[in-house]
Amino acid sequence: MKTFQGYVRADGQVGIRNNVIIMAATNYVNSLVSAIAGQVPGAIPLRHTDGAGDTKKSPFYDKLLINLARNPNHYAVVLVGLGGSDPHSQALAEGIAKLGKPFFYADLEQLGTRAALVEKAVGIADGFVKQAAVEKREEVPMSKVILGTECGGSDALSGITANPSIGYVSDWLISEGGTSILTETAEMIGTEKILADRAISEELSAEIYNRIVNMRDMVTAVSGLDAASVSPGNMKGGLTTIQEKSLGCINKGGLSKISGLFDYADVVGDLRGLLIMDGTNHDAESTTGLFASGAQVVMFSSGRGSPLAFPSCPVIKICSNPESYKQMGGDIDINAGSIITEGISLQEFGDRCIDYFVSVLNGKQTVAEKNKYWGPVGIAKKLM
Repeated sequence: MKTFQGYVRADGQVGIRNNVIIMAATNYVNSLVSAIAGQVPGAIPLRHTDGAGDTKKSPFYDKLLINLARNPNHYAVVLVGLGGSDPHSQALAEGIAKLGKPFFYADLEQLGTRAALVEKAVGIADGFVKQAAVEKREEVPMSKVILGTECGGSDALSGITANPSIGYVSDWLISEGGTSILTETAEMIGTEKILADRAISEELSAEIYNRIVNMRDMVTAVSGLDAASVSPGNMKGGLTTIQEKSLGCINKGGLSKISGLFDYADVVGDLRGLLIMDGTNHDAESTTGLFASGAQVVMFSSGRGSPLAFPSCPVIKICSNPESYKQMGGDIDINAGSIITEGISLQEFGDRCIDYFVSVLNGKQTVAEKNKYWGPVGIAKKLM
């Protein structure tokens, strides 16, 4: 049984990072989050684009941010909120406090001024960083790993090189007792029968089929567009229909049987094996949902190149073709285009990807981590 070195948490989860996060309860306080994190080396800002007035539109909001705080890569959380004038800030503070992590709620209403809040939060966050620094990694089984899979800016080679390489890692992890998550339900349209046939039970098979068909109908109703259409970027990359894109997209799940399905940003819990998260097809929002579900790491494929990552959890980016990798190599970890240019077999390349994946579990920084990707996180308001 393969093992890795991780941070064992009190609830049994295992982190592959030991980060202190400064989280915004609403985008109204993003500047305060930046000010705090800017004065605490080792703290990471988690800003987002939802305001207090927007949150009533999003049934996922509180659940997503509480579950994101729960992620085992987060040693401690400083939540910055508006106080009693914003019930969502209060609800988030109460929910995160129950997680059992080192936690402080920087309440603007209670602390009174911007300067007072920043000063107080900086002192608390600095203490959390010092506490985190003495934590040690322990040897743990690979079964503790949850891998999220994502794609963005796909091209005609994504389903041939990059996505099957992720699928190879996914199958290997599952064989070691670990968990892998497929998501972006709208990018499964056209493959509903293929995925349903891979389910471990008739009940799950029917649920998978119905979720994808319902997504197809919702996309058509909401957008007024044929659900079989793809984005202009995908078209430029050589894809023609959503089914063609979906057939490549689901390769990220390898060949394993599907053992479970859950809603966007729900915690994986006791589910194991290959899972489907019924989620949005927007890259940033989908990635946030994967980390909220408990994934410690995401493997993200792109054909046209993408600067997207995540501030506090590692995203391993893999490019499908050598030209995009040449252009955006400073933002990409792995060049799957070498399968074509060097004539490497998928098995040999997949083994290389496994080696890189395990090294990231053990603490190797991804390219995005080295570049300090601290952009705002995406929060879904609807599943499309």
